[in-house]
Amino acid sequence: MADQDPMSGDDGSGNEDCLFDDPFLEDGFGNLTEWRLSDLKKDFLKHLEDESSRARTRERKHPKEQKMKLHNDLMEQYMQSALKKYNTEESIDGDSGFEFVKAIKESFIVEGAVNFYRHFNFTAMQGSTIHLFFAEVIPDGESCDVSCCRLLQDNDNGRCLGCKNQGDPDLRHPASDNVYAGGHEDSAFPFLIDSDSEDDGD
Repeated sequence: MADQDPMSGDDGSGNEDCLFDDPFLEDGFGNLTEWRLSDLKKDFLKHLEDESSRARTRERKHPKEQKMKLHNDLMEQYMQSALKKYNTEESIDGDSGFEFVKAIKESFIVEGAVNFYRHFNFTAMQGSTIHLFFAEVIPDGESCDVSCCRLLQDNDNGRCLGCKNQGDPDLRHPASDNVYAGGHEDSAFPFLIDSDSEDDGD
């Protein structure tokens, strides 16, 4: 029995139109293979489906991590702004200036209808010594107004109802509470959004 010519389109099924509708493919040397165009299309469609599925899995897996990173980056930007203002006000510049090290604690305070504050503890280095700072900023999107930045002393542990009511009683404040604007009202902000519930609804 003679070998069947793939180009003949006769695969025994009586369908002689496959030469035009579903041709055999050539390899890199110009030789005909047993693969038809339809096989390539099926593999390509499966590849697209697999890639789409993996992309959706990645999107579901990382949004919380991405949101947290964006939040942390913004908070560090606020603290950097506060420390920069402190160095300027204390006329400290160059190698003698304080350099930001890391965030320690943060709290979000809302008083009344439109008063928003963020309180921070962070460390900064001067020379080879690390110091603890307090900062209060009024957030405004990607920027902020720095209302207070203080180098904390060992005996600094001022009272702040705002941080206490927000569950951050260990966040340390200057001993003199008149240097920061927020945190003097005994109230808690009831409308904080749970990021987990946001993601569950996606």
